[in-house]
Amino acid sequence: MAVQEHRGKIRDMYTFISERLYFNRPDLSVQGESANATLLLSLLTALIGGKALIIGEPGLGKTTAAEYICSLLYCLPLGVIWSGEVSGHPEQTEEKIVGRPNLGKLNQEKRSSSGALLHACP
Repeated sequence: MAVQEHRGKIRDMYTFISERLYFNRPDLSVQGESANATLLLSLLTALIGGKALIIGEPGLGKTTAAEYICSLLYCLPLGVIWSGEVSGHPEQTEEKIVGRPNLGKLNQEKRSSSGALLHACP
């Protein structure tokens, strides 16, 4: 696929999201074209299968951009994406969020050939 064809598809996806789903101001200029950095860079990162850490002040649309991009690119309903999100508050620390499984107990589980859990150690 030619570079121009890729650019056209990316531009079409960006335009669709920015005009219909994610309303935010442009804050980046690329070759004379204005774009929203969060939306554009998240879209490009998702297209190459990468990962991104989006940082910034509250209310800039970081979460919204990620939700819509994931929904469109991976064909997942927004409800599925929203159900997988973890909400926090200023007093919530990493230690309170991170779960640490007991790998010893997990390794002792017995499963059927279909993968169903048959017995878990107490």
